Amino acid sequence: MQYVGKVMRSLTEDEIAALRTALDTHRGVNKAETARLHWIERTRDKLLADDAALTKFIRAHPGVDAQKGRTLIRNTRKEREQQKPPRYYRELFQWIKNAAGVDDEADDHNDDNRSDEDDGDIDHA
Repeated sequence: MQYVGKVMRSLTEDEIAALRTALDTHRGVNKAETARLHWIERTRDKLLADDAALTKFIRAHPGVDAQKGRTLIRNTRKEREQQKPPRYYRELFQWIKNAAGVDDEADDHNDDNRSDEDDGDIDHA
């Protein structure tokens, strides 16, 4: 620890600024991931509480396997009634996470395609 302190005292202002930027970026990534996990948990609770929430979720994430979602919700509710370990509850979390991840990847892929198409002089505003 003392050696690290000694090395840090010899850093220039530019090096210190670069370190702070790297730390801030890392902290921001952690906050974003935490927010995403909280969103998944809230979505899971909504899906378990209301059948209409599944319809909304399917509309928002068209590539998702709707039948698997229905089955997981039904099994999770039954699991809770019988006070069994939360196996399906965890699977439902993963299903939501994967559905959101597929959409994120599809958006990234579409953005890549748009950047190839946007090489012309036409403004697509």
